[in-house]
Amino acid sequence: MKTQLLSQDDIRQAINDMFDWHGGQSSAFYSFASTRKLVDEKHRQRCLDELNICRNFTTFVEDFEQFARIEALIMYAKPMVEVISYQDWIGS
Repeated sequence: MKTQLLSQDDIRQAINDMFDWHGGQSSAFYSFASTRKLVDEKHRQRCLDELNICRNFTTFVEDFEQFARIEALIMYAKPMVEVISYQDWIGS
């Protein structure tokens, strides 16, 4: 279900954005950001649902730029495949 190629910088930033917006440790965003992968298509849908909830809480353009990055990553990810390794994510 890849819609576009994302650079490591795009992926890194989207993951950090998800950590900024997650709804707690049991949230779909937190799970994806922590493991850097989706579990399955239901997890993808829960991430998209959480994204839509977040969109309802802001009117700032900067937030919508974050949401666009997050959505691109959600749609890019393949279930059970890390979108970026831990070492690449932390920049080592």
